[in-house]
Amino acid sequence: MMKLYTDGGNSPDKGTYGSFLLEDENGLLVKLGRLKFGPPIDTNNGAEYAALIAGLEFCRDEGIKEIDCFTDSMLMVKQVNREWRVEKKHLRVLAEKVWELLPNFDTIRVSYVRRRIIAGKLGH
Repeated sequence: MMKLYTDGGNSPDKGTYGSFLLEDENGLLVKLGRLKFGPPIDTNNGAEYAALIAGLEFCRDEGIKEIDCFTDSMLMVKQVNREWRVEKKHLRVLAEKVWELLPNFDTIRVSYVRRRIIAGKLGH
């Protein structure tokens, strides 16, 4: 199964940014995406969602059908897996986009991992 690692952030000096890294079953790099966002993606949580969406869209476009997704955003994981409500309007729009993408995959899991794992994979 392919592994997708995603991260997003927002800081005064960098702006709003995100990354995704896709590995094959052997841990070999398939794709590294570095992303820069503007409005309406202007929060850390929005960037987390936008990075996941970008990674899922890449996987969909490549015909990948089985994927394990990993992120250090507990909020996003719980919301995407429908364990927590999405109360913020700007995040609701992004969560709905993720939910629209999910049927493109035969097997998909979105899981939380510690920050150090994401930092080790994506370098930020």
